[in-house]
Amino acid sequence: MNSEVYINSLKKSLSKVSEDEKNDAIEFYSEYIQDAGFENISDIEKELGTPKQLARKIIADNAIKNDDIKSKKGERSGMFENTKTIWLVILAILATPVAIPVLIIILALMIGMFAALFGFIVSIICLIIVGVIFTGVIFIFGVSLIGTKSLFGLGLIGLGFAIIGLTIVIFSGLYLFISWLIQVIAQAFRNIYEKSNKSQHESED
Repeated sequence: MNSEVYINSLKKSLSKVSEDEKNDAIEFYSEYIQDAGFENISDIEKELGTPKQLARKIIADNAIKNDDIKSKKGERSGMFENTKTIWLVILAILATPVAIPVLIIILALMIGMFAALFGFIVSIICLIIVGVIFTGVIFIFGVSLIGTKSLFGLGLIGLGFAIIGLTIVIFSGLYLFISWLIQVIAQAFRNIYEKSNKSQHESED
């Protein structure tokens, strides 16, 4: 009866995953709990964590598995998917017994990476703002010279368009860089998560 209460709570915590993934997880852990012969919920939670904690682990495992499938097919996960994976892995790690030491590593990794990313983005944004202001001034000055110094005015307007094109290129490059960096961070978090799972299994053995 206690195992049924635990499994039902796990089902509710897995409401946002696909039916196939939920059914596979429920079947696996139902058999696991039955084979282990746990007598009450406290014994189950001592081994697997609370239903919500186990659900976080299952969701993170599925996200990593889906990323691996895409990688084998030659597909790349998008920035949103990688960001979601990072968040799911963080939640899953926090649900494990080794959360404290791993959390320290995660925080150090996050602070270093995001500090570098923030500094880079701020620098680029400042340059873009200056470029936009400078472009506006050039356009206004160039248009004002059309009547008196046409060639020079047209040259300034052309320079303004060139700066606009350069800004678009910078924005595109910045987006690609951020996407790449998030992918690297997602992979780093996946490695940490897999190592924490491995160390947990080794300690249990």
